[in-house]
Amino acid sequence: MKLEFNTTFFQITVLILISKIIFSQVSLSAITSHCLNNSFTIMSFYCFLRSLINIYPLYIGLSILIFFLTSRVIELTKILRYLNSELNALTNPTINTTLEISSIITYILGIVFILIIDLKFISNE
Repeated sequence: MKLEFNTTFFQITVLILISKIIFSQVSLSAITSHCLNNSFTIMSFYCFLRSLINIYPLYIGLSILIFFLTSRVIELTKILRYLNSELNALTNPTINTTLEISSIITYILGIVFILIIDLKFISNE
């Protein structure tokens, strides 16, 4: 694992974020925009970390997937109540009270999609 800046992945991150903004403004259907938002979020997070850290793509992809899924499960548990963060003005907009199967599927599909692109076309590892 090396810290080095990768301009290709940074440019992809910016492109994904711009696409996310455009798709949110177009506002397709609620289900489509929710799924695209989840996919774009996890792909932009992956590309941003790959732009900073030179590591095998599968390791960082699985780490990000575990992080996102763990954060969704923590939202469902009562741990936020014990930490007194459920009424916090900063964390309240990001907290969901339901775990939807569509979110989990879009997280997995987003990581699989970006890993395929990374392994086949970008990094050639």
